[in-house]
Amino acid sequence: INVRNGGQDRLSCDFNGDRTPLLTQTVDYSGSVNNLEDRTATYSWSIDGQEVGTDRNLNYQWNTSGEFNLTFTVTPSEGEPCSRSRTVTVSEETLVCSINGNGSPIEGQSYRYTSNVDGLSGRTASYTWSIDCVEVSTSRNFKHTFEATGDDTPTLPCSGDQQVVRFS
Repeated sequence: INVRNGGQDRLSCDFNGDRTPLLTQTVDYSGSVNNLEDRTATYSWSIDGQEVGTDRNLNYQWNTSGEFNLTFTVTPSEGEPCSRSRTVTVSEETLVCSINGNGSPIEGQSYRYTSNVDGLSGRTASYTWSIDCVEVSTSRNFKHTFEATGDDTPTLPCSGDQQVVRFS
């Protein structure tokens, strides 16, 4: 049974996309609408009542963890609007980061340092290695020659043996 509204079938709308993304993940949401027929329509996406998009599809990067109400609304030129809402749960993922290399370098010697990051879930990462809080490399792994007594062990970055990993 199709419900008719002013000579038009009532709209039905929906959307799909990841409803359990990770923090900093960008998600493509695809909106769909049935029974639009010859009518034009405007589209709106909102998160907890705040508009975040006005196209049929939404590309959105989640920058805050928690539970959010994501709503897709279709407003036709004639007839009643249609909205579809779903809860999206954004979680922080724990990354396990480690550094391998000589922790007691000797002046004039070169050492290779490597990093391992578990938990990227297919995302890419950028790296910043620092010695005495001065950037020395942006590669995942690097080689360094210690030229003076007192050079510190490399870190990622200036926080002991912790790495700062940026996603892209």
